[in-house]
Amino acid sequence: MGIGSASGIISSLSLLMSATVQAATIHWTGGAASNDWNAAANWSTAEVPGATTDDSAIFAGSADSTTLAMPFSFANASSITVRDDAVVTLNANLSGINQFYLAPNANVAGGTVVQQSGTVSAQTVKVGNSNTALSESWYTAAGGTLSVSGELYVNKGTFSLVGSSATVTADALKLTNTGGLDFKLGASGVIPIQVANQLTIGAESTLTIDGSAYAGNGGTNVLVQFGSFSGIFDPANIVIDGMDGASISYEDDSMNLVIPDHVATNVVFSSSTNWSSAVIHPSDDVVVDSGATVTVGTDGAANSLLLNGTLKFELDTVGDSSLTLNTLTFGAGWAIEVDGSGYEGMDLYFPIILATGLPTSLTNTVTFYGFGEREPALVAQDDGLWLRLIAPPSLSVRLCSLVPESTVATDYSNSVFAATRALKPTGSAWQPSFNEAHVMDTTLSQAMLGSENHSWDLTVGRAGQIASFRVPTIGEIIPPQWQHKSWPGGSDRSPWIDEVWQGVAVRTPAANSWYIHQGGTYLFDPIQTEPFYSPQLAAELDAENHSFTTINWGQQAHTSIFTDDDPTNDYQSYVLYFTRVRDLGQGLIEVSLGFYNYGHDHVDHFNMPWGGIRLTNLREYFLSKPDGTWALATDGWDGDEDRYKDYDEAGGWVAFCNSTNAATPALGLVYGNDPEPLLSKQTRKSYMWWKQTVTDYEADETASRNYGVFATIRKYTLNQGHGIWGRYYFVLGDDVADVETRIEERQLLADESIVLFNYTESNSPLVGYRFSGSGSGFRIEENGLSPDFFLYAHPVTGSFPIYEIIEDDKSRYLTWNPYATGVIKTYDGTIAGMRLLGFALPSGEVAGSPYAYESLDTIMAAAPGNYLPSGETLSVRTATAQEAWRIDHFGFADNTGDFADTANPDADALNNLGEYAFGGDPTNALDIGYLPKVGSGTNGFEYVYARRTTPGHGLTYTVENSSNLLSNDWKTAAVVELPNPGTLDADFEAVTNRVDTAVKSNAFFRVKVDRENK
Repeated sequence: MGIGSASGIISSLSLLMSATVQAATIHWTGGAASNDWNAAANWSTAEVPGATTDDSAIFAGSADSTTLAMPFSFANASSITVRDDAVVTLNANLSGINQFYLAPNANVAGGTVVQQSGTVSAQTVKVGNSNTALSESWYTAAGGTLSVSGELYVNKGTFSLVGSSATVTADALKLTNTGGLDFKLGASGVIPIQVANQLTIGAESTLTIDGSAYAGNGGTNVLVQFGSFSGIFDPANIVIDGMDGASISYEDDSMNLVIPDHVATNVVFSSSTNWSSAVIHPSDDVVVDSGATVTVGTDGAANSLLLNGTLKFELDTVGDSSLTLNTLTFGAGWAIEVDGSGYEGMDLYFPIILATGLPTSLTNTVTFYGFGEREPALVAQDDGLWLRLIAPPSLSVRLCSLVPESTVATDYSNSVFAATRALKPTGSAWQPSFNEAHVMDTTLSQAMLGSENHSWDLTVGRAGQIASFRVPTIGEIIPPQWQHKSWPGGSDRSPWIDEVWQGVAVRTPAANSWYIHQGGTYLFDPIQTEPFYSPQLAAELDAENHSFTTINWGQQAHTSIFTDDDPTNDYQSYVLYFTRVRDLGQGLIEVSLGFYNYGHDHVDHFNMPWGGIRLTNLREYFLSKPDGTWALATDGWDGDEDRYKDYDEAGGWVAFCNSTNAATPALGLVYGNDPEPLLSKQTRKSYMWWKQTVTDYEADETASRNYGVFATIRKYTLNQGHGIWGRYYFVLGDDVADVETRIEERQLLADESIVLFNYTESNSPLVGYRFSGSGSGFRIEENGLSPDFFLYAHPVTGSFPIYEIIEDDKSRYLTWNPYATGVIKTYDGTIAGMRLLGFALPSGEVAGSPYAYESLDTIMAAAPGNYLPSGETLSVRTATAQEAWRIDHFGFADNTGDFADTANPDADALNNLGEYAFGGDPTNALDIGYLPKVGSGTNGFEYVYARRTTPGHGLTYTVENSSNLLSNDWKTAAVVELPNPGTLDADFEAVTNRVDTAVKSNAFFRVKVDRENK
């Protein structure tokens, strides 16, 4: 029988209920103190618009002005309104928009939208919807893509197109009587607005064209491409600046700007002025008279230049300053100067003068100033003079102090070491058409007296890669950077990016793997015309310790994956590389290589290192075995032809030599051993592999790829907020046997070659920072004496890096995420400057910490547009009372070194903790603060000591007594603290403690001090 009825038939009733979610009008408030669209706290209803229905997002009033840098997409067809003088800057991808309104209603003030990058997709865009709006609206397309599937409507307002970086498409473009178009031409003009159907021009619509930046030739330039059009601009409503004789024409499918051919003129500068003060066309001939100084502050061009006076290049924040000429002639009394005092960008290699046939002697006669430690140098190329700069000095050298100490003793006898970050060409034969000044950062050298086999010159590249390694008796060891011309990018596909000694971080499986090259990006993308190396964020050359340390943001190598403007499907990089190259003496070089993953991807495959050698100079491989012997790799290895070997199948090193009998000068690479047991996240044994890429050798070093690869692979799962160190050594020898002897004598295989990062709140140094200003006036400086906040100098477990980023429009940001402003292609020049400031912890991880923290959002509230949280709530250290005391006396807050509690730098009776506890000066042996006093009171013995009263001082004081000094039996029993302590000063009180003589007839006293936050 069925359940519920005698007949076995179940009867049921279903009630269908429906509900309608009403569309909401949601105002931007910026309550999250960020510019993240997806942060609910930024909206008046505490929910993100469009999440559930067709909401309307409104920016109203200048207080709601913001920069949207995070990509977002409406789940439903929704609208955006900008009005009442609000200004919205777009550096994001916006999609799912129904109506995009600027001042949609009568009696409201206009709104402004400035699109700098990203893709905006909307059904309709209306720039001023009502004739009775209180003021005009503006939509400026300065970059990115605006795609309007319906009508782009301009009424009481102006649609502006700037330069040739923005793309605008629409089904229809309609200008009413009060609507206008504005074109600001770049050097090459503009990209035409593409209108699929009709362009409608009102009788009183306006057209404004600024051609002052145009550097092209005469001819017809399309402004708007359309299917059909209605109406034309009244000539009285057309304004064309900076282009004498230019006019507007209309064809069946286009509206055009007709530019007459320029008539070359002679421009003479007789007094000091700026190049831009005279509108110089590329066909003009220019003379700079004797005694005159002409300053090139932005890019300029001319047909010829006769230089009798001074030509001065003045770099701005991001470096714009160059001159393109057909001919440059030098008269009497000429001079060229380059002023870099205003430049704050990354390392640089760009043309100052583009002209052919310039004498190479110019590189030695140009005057530089204002560059500080950036080591400027000019390089003469076939196309002109190029300026080479290293990256700006890091704000704190403490950032580079994290590398584990060397465990191998140094031996610098009979040797001379040298190091420089100035340009030092190698003289090697390289395949790329790029000058090696593109890659060179620092050169380290060791000359072994009487032993050329153990002497060397090594060039560390901008990304921390080893780009050149020369030995007098061997020659250049690094390959010639050649790639097969049938591959994308041809022979210049990997200029010092692949065929170098470097680290590589990989996320597998192979079907969806990506490769973060320490070196940088392959030249796959057509827009990438120059190498892009992993940006250097901090560096330190320590000549005293024979080392160079660099920190770099690793780059995704395979840039061909970038196919659209949607960043959600791109392989981004959140991996930092830490590299120290150190000379240990006697032909031994130590390389420490660290990886830190601060992204959500689990990186699980590491090359420590990847590299190779020129087969023309070091043709043969000799592999070590576990039993201490070694063999020629081409002869097989115990009958095994496999070119992969687990570490426990090998002896921890390989040597390269140019003879099969191992009797010529050799290079050894010591890659070490696995930990025993394997690390907990080490998924398998480490292994190494080798490959000789060619079998036919030619005398010309650059005739083929000429590359023998050797790589070591660590399979370790590196989760977010964790890091790992690897270490390897280069060993030079008279032959392979000498390499083996040196490895044994220096005990290079004694230590594990892989260890985990172990930086904590207590052992990481702090770096203090202070900021000022906001917007374009925002600046940050290292300031440990009066900081606004501290960052950890080292990547404490779970922490995020904090970067200072300058973009090509000179805007400045602090953020953990280099992609926060919508950057997609990191090599496209959007990021013009970048340096690491330190590390901050997620706010959720500092709860219960003994240290003082503050939310970075709160601290940066005075400059909210200059801090991009990018979805993370991070906290930074603020000074505890004791840290403030350390700052006052030492200039640093750290409990390390001479500043540590247990240290006693002035060698008096008290260590630093005692000096802090009793008011002493840790830098003055004559000042140990308030001394305790012992005496007899009315009812017993009294012990009076000074106790700190500073709020949050973090100390506990305990008075103990003993009947003798031999037993070391100290007790707190019988000690009574009397009430009402006396005041010594603003930070100390006098505390009296008593022991009753009825209890003890004699007593010894001491006060014990402990830190609450140990």
